[in-house]
Amino acid sequence: MRHSIKWQVASIFIAVMAGTLLLCWFMNNTFLIKYYLNNKEKVLIDAYDQINLAATEGSITSDEFDIELQKICGIYNIDMIVVDADSKTIKSSVNDSEFLAHQLLDNVFTGNEHMAELLSQTEDYTIQMSMDRRTNINYLEMWGTLDNGNLFLIRTALEGIRDSVKIANRFLAYVGFIAVIMSGIIIFFVTNKITTPIKKLAKISEKMTALDFEAKYTGNDENG
Repeated sequence: MRHSIKWQVASIFIAVMAGTLLLCWFMNNTFLIKYYLNNKEKVLIDAYDQINLAATEGSITSDEFDIELQKICGIYNIDMIVVDADSKTIKSSVNDSEFLAHQLLDNVFTGNEHMAELLSQTEDYTIQMSMDRRTNINYLEMWGTLDNGNLFLIRTALEGIRDSVKIANRFLAYVGFIAVIMSGIIIFFVTNKITTPIKKLAKISEKMTALDFEAKYTGNDENG
C-alpha cells in the first residue's frame, strides 16, 4: 500500500498530460482544416484587393506588378487570371491560362452549381470550394468582377491544406508520445522524492501505534 502512493501520484500526472495531448490532437484533427480554410479565404481576399488596386490604377500589365504577382502566388500558393469583357486574358499566373479562363467563364455564366460549394458571396466576388474536372482535385476559388469591369479568378488547391493538417497531426502525435514517456520518467523520480518522507512517517506512525515511542524521523529532506 505504501508503494502504491508513488504510482498513484505518477499515474495521475501522466494521465492528465496524456489527456491534454489527446485533446490537442482531437482539436487539431477536428478544427485545423476549418482554421486553414478561414485563413486561405483571407489570403484570397488580400490577393483580390491587390489585383483590384492594380487594375484600377492601370498597373496590372506592368513589370512591377508582374514581380508582385509572382510573390503573391508563390507565397500563398495560388493561381489567378484576369480577363476583359471580350474574354481576352489580361494577366495570368499560369501557362495554361485557357483552362483557367474557361473555368472563370463557367463560373460566371453557370455558377458551377453542380460542382461547387458556396462559402461566401458579395456583390463583387464569390468564394467557393470546387473540383477540377481534369484532375479531380478540390480547390478553394474566388471569382467575380474587379472595379474596372474585368473578370477574375483566384484559386488554391485544398489538397495541400489537407496534407499540412495530416503532417501537423502526425508530428503532434510523435512529439506527444515522446513527451509523455519523458515526463513519465521525470514524474516518477519526482514523486518518489516526495512520497519517500511520507512512507517513512507512515512507518514511524505504525511503530508509535505499537508503543515504540523511540521511533523518530531520520531523513535529510528539507520539505518539513
